[in-house]
Amino acid sequence: FDHKVSADHSLTKTKTMEILRSFIMLVATVLFARAAVSNAQVTSCGAQPSTINFLGSLDGRRLGFYLGLSFRTYCYDTTMNVKVTNFTTVGGGGLSGPAAAGLCSNQDIGAMSRPWLPSEGSAAEEDYIYRCKIEDMSRSAVQIDVAIGGLVVVVRKGTMADTCLAKISGLTMAQLRAIFSSTTAPRFSDLDPSCPATDIRGIGPPSASDAGVLFRNVAGFTSYSPRYQSHANDIGVQTATINDSVGIISLSLFLLGEKNGNVRAISIQDENGRFVAPTISEVGTVHNDGKTTDAGHNHDNGKASAYPLAYRLYFNLFQGTLATTRPFLEYVLSNAGTTAIAVNGLVPIPLMERSEMRNRLGLPAPRPPSYGGVCFPGTAIVQVEGKGMVAVSALKIGDVVRVSANKFDRVYSFGHFDADVVVRQYLSIHAGLELTLDVSPSHLVFTASGAVPASKIQVGDGMRLGAGSGRIVKVTKIETVTRRGAFAPFTYSGTVVVNGFVASSYVTLDSENELLNGSMMHWVSHLLVTPRRLLCRYSFENCRIETYNDEGIATWVAPFYDVSQWLVHQHVAILLVGLLPVTLFAIIAAILESTAFLIAVFAVAVVAVSIRRPKKISV
Repeated sequence: FDHKVSADHSLTKTKTMEILRSFIMLVATVLFARAAVSNAQVTSCGAQPSTINFLGSLDGRRLGFYLGLSFRTYCYDTTMNVKVTNFTTVGGGGLSGPAAAGLCSNQDIGAMSRPWLPSEGSAAEEDYIYRCKIEDMSRSAVQIDVAIGGLVVVVRKGTMADTCLAKISGLTMAQLRAIFSSTTAPRFSDLDPSCPATDIRGIGPPSASDAGVLFRNVAGFTSYSPRYQSHANDIGVQTATINDSVGIISLSLFLLGEKNGNVRAISIQDENGRFVAPTISEVGTVHNDGKTTDAGHNHDNGKASAYPLAYRLYFNLFQGTLATTRPFLEYVLSNAGTTAIAVNGLVPIPLMERSEMRNRLGLPAPRPPSYGGVCFPGTAIVQVEGKGMVAVSALKIGDVVRVSANKFDRVYSFGHFDADVVVRQYLSIHAGLELTLDVSPSHLVFTASGAVPASKIQVGDGMRLGAGSGRIVKVTKIETVTRRGAFAPFTYSGTVVVNGFVASSYVTLDSENELLNGSMMHWVSHLLVTPRRLLCRYSFENCRIETYNDEGIATWVAPFYDVSQWLVHQHVAILLVGLLPVTLFAIIAAILESTAFLIAVFAVAVVAVSIRRPKKISV
């Protein structure tokens, strides 16, 4: 149509698309209604709370908001009231963030990205219970470790700052102090003589925020530079960094570099002289030598992250309302909760520490995550459009990834997402390449003859690559390995290139079933998830946030997975009867998926032609 089409035409097209969206939503609602029931059966959510008043700063508030949203979606409809306040100085002469001030006045939960300050509270006999020394000093709180985060130093790609910092291994603590606290402006030529003699500008969070205080303490200075530009939240830091055309060095929240392809994260030198990149593996690595005292954990417990600017996030619970907040923390400390933490770009605390945190609240210890067998480990590598090579553990819903030799497609879901599980049964398939394909035995991968379960691959078989012409390479070795994490990204195409190999998004439910062999299982699985895929294609905002059960399986997938597991183990006659209506419906949905837009355009075209047809004039 030309650009002069009338408002009536646009209105008709809009109504047509709205009718189509309504139909998709109706189908999706009917198909996924059982998911809510499945959720409640997996984890005990406890009695339903009314309102939970939650207060925190920067990433603490962000994490609380996201967990509150996933908690009420996962369990039931409750209200998480996440309040936003400014940083204020309160009683005792000490600088206090909003979490401590709010918790010691009228809040249920206060989120901190640092331990309590001596001016805010003092530890009781148990070192995790704090008595308030500000506001209402009769109040006390239980401190719970929930995640590991960190600060990251970033520059915009392609700027002079990026070019200069690419010449060095990273930044030392002395250089960070000069950039963020020096009264005289440091220059890029101070970092490397070949860099321009241009002043360095540093930006970041408010100097009085938890993140600002923590960075100041770790870098070893007392006050920020007069030239330091603070932003009230991380969005402001991101915007200023991305809009920079000359070269600023930004202090932002963890994983900004992995979330935004326009910036590059800078390695930071640790106390042993090693330059450490802000990756999930480095931030999540913990050692107990009793020597390191960087920001990864409490400074007094001898445990630290390998990345110097890492820190713990704590939820402090007012003891007077534990009956209200305990169900929420039970979810946060469950396998499903740690998955939600990982989705938010943070690292969950280890399983043993979660047991300790649950014990503080009188909750049973979490059971070890089970192995669902439908996944890749967190170290698997995928190619993301605009970002390059990314670990699957850092992959996000909405990312566009390579799915074949000549195609990229969007990730609309994770069928399996469990950052915490340690799997001892991954198959590591070698084919003479730099990377091996680590995959669960039941996951479908593509060979010269089509899709087959990984467990059926043998030395000498041909594996299809996802680059160039999609050539076939011979398998040279297969071994069983232990890896951390379990991730199964679902793309619109139903495939994904992992470590260079083309793999399915799906799993076989019975590798010995001759009727449902690998290629047939891939096709059937792709058909069965068509309604969800259709929903995401035409209303993607409904798919951006997912919840996962204690097995790490997406709650919309779980009903299909349970029914399918039962069905494939029945007599072939029952299997065929069960598959027939499901397959017919899925085929109809697949037809709608491929032609829905054409139908809408055709409808608008018909209306447009009828309106433009000239009327006969009587004379």
